[in-house]
Amino acid sequence: MGRKKVEIKLIQDKNSRQVTFSKRRKGLIKKAKELS
Repeated sequence: MGRKKVEIKLIQDKNSRQVTFSKRRKGLIKKAKELS
């Protein structure tokens, strides 16, 4: 059972786009710290 494919499209609203990006970046930085 796989997850439904998430449709990736550019978020039009600038603020919500920045929020989403900063959340994702926080997760990526955490992962990088774990690996290094």
